[in-house]
Amino acid sequence: MVTLVVVDHHRSDFIDKEKVSVPTFETEEEFVETLRQYLDCDYDMILADADVDGYTSAIIYALDRKLRDPAFKCFRVPITREHLDIFEKNGVQTIIALDWFPLYGTDVSLFENVVLLNPRFSKLFENCSCSELIYRATKHKTPFMRDINAVGVVSDYGFASGMQTILQTVNSYNSLFLPLVELGEQNKINRYNVYQSKFKQLSEIFWAPYIINGEEGVQEIVQLIVNNEAFTYWDVFNYAHHPAIHYLRRAYHHYQQMVEEEEKHFAIRKKEFDHVIIYEPKTSSPGFISKYSSELTNRYSGKVFLLKIKINSKTKYSARQRGLLLDLGRLFEELGIGGGHPAAAGGMTEDPEGFEKAFIEKVNAELEL
Repeated sequence: MVTLVVVDHHRSDFIDKEKVSVPTFETEEEFVETLRQYLDCDYDMILADADVDGYTSAIIYALDRKLRDPAFKCFRVPITREHLDIFEKNGVQTIIALDWFPLYGTDVSLFENVVLLNPRFSKLFENCSCSELIYRATKHKTPFMRDINAVGVVSDYGFASGMQTILQTVNSYNSLFLPLVELGEQNKINRYNVYQSKFKQLSEIFWAPYIINGEEGVQEIVQLIVNNEAFTYWDVFNYAHHPAIHYLRRAYHHYQQMVEEEEKHFAIRKKEFDHVIIYEPKTSSPGFISKYSSELTNRYSGKVFLLKIKINSKTKYSARQRGLLLDLGRLFEELGIGGGHPAAAGGMTEDPEGFEKAFIEKVNAELEL
């Protein structure tokens, strides 16, 4: 049977501690030291989520271990018996999974042993990215690994625990991040002004492989980065001749074209109801929808965005908000179609008109109290 080690930072109560080993720690230093011991082991396969935090974590781990052509797989769904049969047939006995939320939906009894290293269970590393955890635990840190980590931190909004990484990176590229240098000296860098700097474009560039080419795009860019020489942010912005940069820039160019088309569609098709904006995107790509909805939420702070996608006889909804005293997860639960947390929620319904009417009424009523 297969042994699974998961490094994650998401909050979740859906874990059976009788079947999963979840060590707890008194200090961040204890957590990092234990994580370092696990990272120092050999694994037959590396799994990671498709988001930037997930695959930058895999890159940092592979670089630290000096792995060439790592056995890396982008895996966004819970592991099933069928998956394990294929893995075992290919000689996989040990797996390390990074930034891997699907654990909480996986039947852990399928494994011989499961270890979850998640600082949230010890109330450590507030607002942290997985890439920051992996980077702190690496033995052979390099400026390139720090740069890769900074992109993961920014892309996953892990600023509370990753601020030192951001400050070091900003100071190393002070002319690129000039506005942030002064803010850093004043201790005023936050998730919002970071996204007014070149970090926003860097995040989009690193999101592009998944948005354009899905899981295969993530697997391709991981191999291109790990198997070629290190590069700098300047190389990325100056279109340096490098296989990974070429792949990133090509995907990013395609992404920009998608955004341009979606912006035109949004201007025509959005529907506003006081505090709520309802929009059915033109593009159905999950990666693109996730990134574009985040952009809209940041642009229209103080509004609730309700994105809808028709799937056969049902309609899938994703709600996001920033800057409002509103719990979207609770509203979705009360309306009986899903759940989430205060800033984001999602669910499906066969009665879209009824749900939209009830949702608008609830949001407007709560915000007008």
